[in-house]
Amino acid sequence: MQHTLFERALSFDWSGSAGLFCPKGISELVARMSLFRMDVRLECFKMVGAGVATVSLVGAGCGVGIVFGSLVLGISRNPQLKGVLFQYAILGFALTEAVGLLGLMMAFLILFR
Repeated sequence: MQHTLFERALSFDWSGSAGLFCPKGISELVARMSLFRMDVRLECFKMVGAGVATVSLVGAGCGVGIVFGSLVLGISRNPQLKGVLFQYAILGFALTEAVGLLGLMMAFLILFR
């Protein structure tokens, strides 16, 4: 007989010592390793924090797309300004990527520190 997702959720030990969302067997195992319990939680939160820090890369990717999309539009409207528009596009690309690299650097600092 198959159990529904709700019945499976009710069979979990939500108040276990390993934290939220741990099945009963895992929470008992982590409870036995009391010395490493805080380390496991710390590593978990480090992973989550690094994942959240990499969200800035999505913004950097969108920004680069907007910069070069605007470059194509500007050149198609006024081809004589190709050199000037390209210089501005490279400046916008560098500034946008700098923000993304700062977010990536923060993710690595969170993970490996």
